[in-house]
Amino acid sequence: AVPANLPRKHRDLMALCGVAESEVIECELGGRYRFRNLVVTLAGANTVAPPPGNVRFLASHLRAPDAKAEPGSRIFLRRAEKTRKVINQEELDGRLRALGFDFMDLAKTPIAEQRARLAKAETAVAVYGSDLLSCLFMPEGSRFISLDYRAEVDPFTGALDSAAAGIHSILLGIHFRVLDCAGSQQSGE
Repeated sequence: AVPANLPRKHRDLMALCGVAESEVIECELGGRYRFRNLVVTLAGANTVAPPPGNVRFLASHLRAPDAKAEPGSRIFLRRAEKTRKVINQEELDGRLRALGFDFMDLAKTPIAEQRARLAKAETAVAVYGSDLLSCLFMPEGSRFISLDYRAEVDPFTGALDSAAAGIHSILLGIHFRVLDCAGSQQSGE
């Protein structure tokens, strides 16, 4: 059961996890529905790291079967949203271009393209947030760097962590690091 206006990207992710379009029940906002059994999840409400089996399940369905890092393939996950903006984005872009980085805005990129590009990425860099979940598309042995302004310590790994990506990376065989940007945070940027 999903909202009738569920974006195409979310439907594409469900399809990758084996949910056929014919199995989806669309519910209109404000409508009344009766289900024999219903499990409700609240995205982002749980601060505990996900069970390892869940992470492995998602990776087994979301990773491209031929995922293999191409040497030198680097992607910066740029955010067009107003939250978590990099205040010196132009300067950062110039430095990243000089290091051979390509850029991708996940909010504007179809799931199939995200999956294909990240399946070849040797290194990805992103600002703390939901973009870090794209590590599920990345191949084993790749690297993921989070620009994190919160500087929190992960209770499981003892390292700085962003959106449980640290624990995901251990389970996925991805090298995860945090670049602490807390000292330069201004007005949520």
